[in-house]
Amino acid sequence: MQSFIRQAAIVLGHHERFNGEGYPNRLAGEDIPLACRIVAVIDCFDALTLVRWVLDEASPHPEGRCWLGKPPEAGLWKRFR
Repeated sequence: MQSFIRQAAIVLGHHERFNGEGYPNRLAGEDIPLACRIVAVIDCFDALTLVRWVLDEASPHPEGRCWLGKPPEAGLWKRFR
């Protein structure tokens, strides 16, 4: 059960944004657990490179489509790319 609770917290927390404009708790910067920030970058990459039912095609411009141009952590995004 402990593992499930930790995983649920990561799933929920990956919607937080480094600038504090995310949800559900409007956490900012280092207050967002690293695991949540990593999952946010992976989720964005997935959304940008795979055709999903909500988009007609994968995005050729990742920064413009992901988080409305506000990545959760620019440094982490650059390392991932």
